Parts: sequence; C-alpha cells; structure tokens
Amino acid sequence: MRNLLLSLLLILTLTSCATNMTNQSAVATYNAGNYEESFKMLKELADKGDVRAQRNLAIFYYNGKGVKQDLNESSKWFDKADNTEYLIVKEKADRGDVVAQYELYFFHKDGKGVKQDNIEAIKWLEKSVDGGYLKAKKVLGNVYFEGKIVKQDYKKAFKIFEEIANSYIGDKYIISDSRSKLGEMYQKGLGVKQDYEKAVYWYERSDISIESSQNLGDMYYTGEGVKQDYKKAFETYKKVPSLHNYYNLGIMYYKGEGTKVDKEKAYKYWTSCSKSSIKEIETNAQEKLDILCKESPEICINKK
Repeated sequence: MRNLLLSLLLILTLTSCATNMTNQSAVATYNAGNYEESFKMLKELADKGDVRAQRNLAIFYYNGKGVKQDLNESSKWFDKADNTEYLIVKEKADRGDVVAQYELYFFHKDGKGVKQDNIEAIKWLEKSVDGGYLKAKKVLGNVYFEGKIVKQDYKKAFKIFEEIANSYIGDKYIISDSRSKLGEMYQKGLGVKQDYEKAVYWYERSDISIESSQNLGDMYYTGEGVKQDYKKAFETYKKVPSLHNYYNLGIMYYKGEGTKVDKEKAYKYWTSCSKSSIKEIETNAQEKLDILCKESPEICINKK
C-alpha cells in the first residue's frame, strides 16, 4: 500500500505553465480553508489528465476534505496519476532520453502505472546505460550484486563497478560508492579473488562513502587482512559520520584505543546511538551507557 501524504502537496510533474498556475491556485485555495472549491479546481484539471492534479485529488479523497472520504476513489486516482506519468515518461524514453529510460526501469520493476515486469525493467535500464547514464549503470551493478530481480552475478557486478570506479568524470557519490563496492568485493572475495590489499586501496579512494569508512575501520580495528592498527581505525571511523562509526568511537574513547581515554566523549557518542532506528546499535549503545554511568556517575548526572 502506498505511503500517503496527509496534506495537499505540490507534486512535481511535467505540466504546462498554465496548469502549473492552476494547480498553485488550487493549493492556495486549499490553504485558505476553501476545500470544496479547491477540490473542484483540481477535479477539472485531473479529468484533463494533469498528473499533479490527479495525485492531489487522490489526497483529497484520502483525507476526506472538500469531499466525502473514499479510499477506493483515492486509490483509483493514484492509479490514474501513475498511468499518466508512465505515458509521459515512456514518450520521452522512446525518443532516447536516458533519464526517462532510467525512470522506466522503476515503473516496470514496481508495477507503477504499468504491469510489473522485471524483464522490461532491465531492458530499459540497459538502454539508459548504453546511452551513457552513469546513475543507471550504478543501479545495474547493484541489480547484479543483489540478485533480487535477476540471477545474482558478482562477476558482472564487479565489472560494472570497476568501470565506474575508474571514472574521473561524473557524480562523485556514484563513483565513490562504486569504489566502496569494489573494496567490499575484494575484501569478501565476491566475483573476484579475495585481496585485502586491493580492498584497502579501493576503500581509501572512497573517502566519502559510509560503507567504506565502516568496513575499512573494522579491518584496522580487528586486524582482518591488515596489521591491527587502532590509530588508523580511529581516524577512519572519524572520517564519515554514521551510527556504526559513532558506536565504535565510543568504545575506543572508553578503552583508550587509538586515542586517549575520554569517557565524556564515549558518553556523547553512545548517547547519539541510544535512540537509533537500528535496534541492535540502540541496544548495544544503551548497554554501554548503563555500564559507563554505573562506573562514572558524575559523567552521566544532569545529562539525561
């Protein structure tokens, strides 16, 4: 079931200037509290095939403002909007637009506005890759790496990530993430012979990747495939903020590994993890805090 927004939104779609203005007028009317008039304005646009109006109309039916609540009607208008948007994107994709071809991958994969079809999804993704769209290429690598909608193929994934990793022009985050994937594949021997030296090489060249900082930090901390080095582990964890890194930094400050003992900082890092959305980290951090506060209550007093 869709995650439905509970307020009227200006949903981004390809529309003309005239319909954009009318949509904005409908939203302004809604915000002024005239829900019924806003509904009428949007209904007229929605009947003419305006995607933004169709989505907003679905929200009206879902909320029951300006019209009697009707979840079936809401679902119907969301489906209409999906179908309209699909046709708009499909037209662009057929003309060779690589971004639209990339977007069609998700339409077909998720069955949004069209029958769900993984084969068709991959076809459009590969067209986008052939057109030189780097983002699509990265997703294709992930598809082969994960093996959820195609047969898992680490060798194909490795080849794709390697090509992106050696790029120096393009989205730095896509390139960095591909380098991180190469590091992981060398570390674990996925699609390539295990090689810790090359794993470190690629992790170090992916310095803005959360996964790289976590995996490389863990390697230095545990001595997996490299000489154990707490100082390098500490420095690596500090490069990129993440709950995993914060939890481990808390341990290192608490024990004085790779840095001086600093229980105040250990408290700070563990506290930042103690309300995590990741249950394991939240539980472990809270256990560490309980121990710390029992040993050194002066650190925790007046901070809870």
